[in-house]
Amino acid sequence: MKKWIPVLILTFVLGISMYFIKNEDKVTASIFINEVCSSSTNIVTEEYISGDYIELYNATEETVCLAGWMLSDERNNLDKHILPEIYIEAQGYVLLFADGVGKQENTVSFKLSQDGESLFLTEPSGNVEDQTYIPRLDLNHAYA
Repeated sequence: MKKWIPVLILTFVLGISMYFIKNEDKVTASIFINEVCSSSTNIVTEEYISGDYIELYNATEETVCLAGWMLSDERNNLDKHILPEIYIEAQGYVLLFADGVGKQENTVSFKLSQDGESLFLTEPSGNVEDQTYIPRLDLNHAYA
């Protein structure tokens, strides 16, 4: 029995080492729905005047490309809006306007209900990365 103990220990150490070597390059994106507003008159840009917005946050240490990620306000239609090639810097934010049309890079093709609803952020693989329930919001009030 004593002969096998070093072999077992060596096998265990090699197995653990191979696990960490194999998995050290994997980066899991941690993108979160950070803040939402279902009716705002406070945001004015050259492209967009006011309305609904969704703020996403990148909690990782690397820039993440959102191409192929999906946003939806319907659980049974997670690919309601597929995001274009938008980058979020490490620990940075991106603001998307829910204008109901989604023709511009920073807009999505649905509006948010002031009466409250769910919002889903889905990875290109189909896994729901984040979801939140947005309560009823008054004008110019955000939910974070």
